[in-house]
Amino acid sequence: MLENKNKILSGISIDLFGSIIGTILGFVIVPFYFRYITSFEFGIWLAVSGLTALITMVDLGTDQYLTTVTASDKKFYSSNYSDYLTSIIIIKTFISFIFIIAGGAILYFINDLIDINKNYLNISKLVFVLGVINIILNTYTTTINSILYSRHHYRLINLSTTLSTLLTSFFTLFLLMIGFEILSFPLAILSANILQTIFLLFFLLRNYPNVKLNLKEHKFIDRNEILSYSTKFQMLKWVQTLRSQYILIAINNLTGPLDVVKYNFTYRIPQIVPNYALKIVHPFFPSISDLFEKGELLKVQSVFNKISLILFRIAFFAGLSIIFLNESFIKLWVGSDKFAGNFVLYLLVAYLVVFVSLGAFGIIIYASKNFENWTKWSLVEILVSIISSYYLSFEFGLTGIVIGYVFGSFITQFYLFYIVLNQLKLNKIYFLIKMFKYAFFSNIYCLLFGVVIFAFFKIDSWISFIFAILGFVMFALINDFILIINSKEIGLKKKIQKSMFL
Repeated sequence: MLENKNKILSGISIDLFGSIIGTILGFVIVPFYFRYITSFEFGIWLAVSGLTALITMVDLGTDQYLTTVTASDKKFYSSNYSDYLTSIIIIKTFISFIFIIAGGAILYFINDLIDINKNYLNISKLVFVLGVINIILNTYTTTINSILYSRHHYRLINLSTTLSTLLTSFFTLFLLMIGFEILSFPLAILSANILQTIFLLFFLLRNYPNVKLNLKEHKFIDRNEILSYSTKFQMLKWVQTLRSQYILIAINNLTGPLDVVKYNFTYRIPQIVPNYALKIVHPFFPSISDLFEKGELLKVQSVFNKISLILFRIAFFAGLSIIFLNESFIKLWVGSDKFAGNFVLYLLVAYLVVFVSLGAFGIIIYASKNFENWTKWSLVEILVSIISSYYLSFEFGLTGIVIGYVFGSFITQFYLFYIVLNQLKLNKIYFLIKMFKYAFFSNIYCLLFGVVIFAFFKIDSWISFIFAILGFVMFALINDFILIINSKEIGLKKKIQKSMFL
């Protein structure tokens, strides 16, 4: 299908394996955090980190544009590549200054932006400062990652990311043990980020001597295209930040830090699923960008359809599993008092199913560089989400905030569905029927198993929970086993018929 298919698949495998290990470790280690900090303090860390992440709203999409350039051998090995790279670094330096200014302003008004107990004000400010430093460092680190990713070093990037995640978890716990309190979280993240950056930079310079800056004779190549792409990406970044960070601050200010903790733990599994699912998509971005550059639309359609089939199936499976198992998991993991309720869970699952199913759509827009009116609808989404979540919180509390959050996010997802299928010249009704039919029948046994578990069995131990998970996975793969068996039988019959004919 693609020249780098084996590299992509091996990279995805390593990424998924490493992510599973990191995730399991993350879940195992979290209960140990509460031996050294309270739920209230953990809620403060989540709220401050959410506030810190708001600064990343100033992200001009330079890495995505650099990926489209680096993925093309013609541009990457040309004499002009250093000018592209230098332009990106100059823009990022400008962004870093904006981060510093925005961070200083937020730091000054931090007590007005989030509700913090006076006893935790100073340490919260220090956590925020460390977070800003990490964001600035990460601004340059992502450029290294983008270049290596575009040159198909998926295994290297994913392995280093996995090791960084493991180091962060262990170092966080160590710092908590020696008394750094909530400072342990940003310090561990910053330390792991520094080590990862040094390692990847060394590999990049050693293997690609053509990657260098051109400060003396720099020319701003394709300036209009870079600025247009960056501006549109910036607005979409706001939406992404809203999805992950705004709601934490809103919950903290409107209903309190304890609800932040409930939301965080209830959303932990639904939030992880898209991260795993989109790992299937991201490695294809450089190759899809290259196909658009060459004008090979039929190949783009083929890749897009295959990825979408997988994502729709994963979305349905994840949604069903989470509905039946998430509450039991939270009770066993951190206690029933940290579960936000079934209605909140159903809303988050609805968002998960839509977001994961359309996971390949955004990649098409970034690769084609044709955003259409996606940015305008993103602004509508921001307004609807903020206004609706604010007013609904007074009537329904945490549930109202989540309703506004989920309802607003659907706006751009549905528009994205419309414009991408138009660009790829695919029939929308036929596409939906094909995807839903495949996803539903692939998970029909899984659904029946969930109903039986819910009606007749009680999951009250880790052993019963593990058996339930294995059951969901087994029943989800029944159709695949049937196809494999049938294909072997057909192959055997053909061999017998051929031998009889001879």
